[in-house]
Amino acid sequence: MSALLAIVVLAAVPLAGAVVPVHQRPAILEFHLVDDQDNSAQADQSSEAPPGDKLYTMRDGTHILLKRDAVATGDQITHAMVKTTQQGPIIYVRLDARGADSMLSTTRENVGHRMAVVYNGQVINAAVIRGAFGQQFQVSGLTAAEAHSLAMQLTRASN
Repeated sequence: MSALLAIVVLAAVPLAGAVVPVHQRPAILEFHLVDDQDNSAQADQSSEAPPGDKLYTMRDGTHILLKRDAVATGDQITHAMVKTTQQGPIIYVRLDARGADSMLSTTRENVGHRMAVVYNGQVINAAVIRGAFGQQFQVSGLTAAEAHSLAMQLTRASN
């Protein structure tokens, strides 16, 4: 049985084209390290996450343990651009200095580990960190409806 899973791409990329300022909008995107050391099924059954973790739901309904402290949040995004590609929507993200420092140090220390992208409280995916990145990167794995919702919020924030 094979399943096609959306992949979250977390890689340093230059931002191309126009960007939309995203000041004064709610934090709808969060980036958290995945806790692969503890058992998420056990935490789900007991309804108790290990100290420093939080139990999240993935799109498929399964549960995943994430580190409670976010690496970066939506309020640290200074610019974002949503583009539709043949592979699906992609969000090009630029973080402020604080978010960029946190992302860079976290990804440097955690190459080979997973980082989750949380959108409106739900994990859209968790991908292996392939290399260090900081201020600019891209996120894929959103549905067209989620990308549309995000684009609407970005448009409102820029007005």
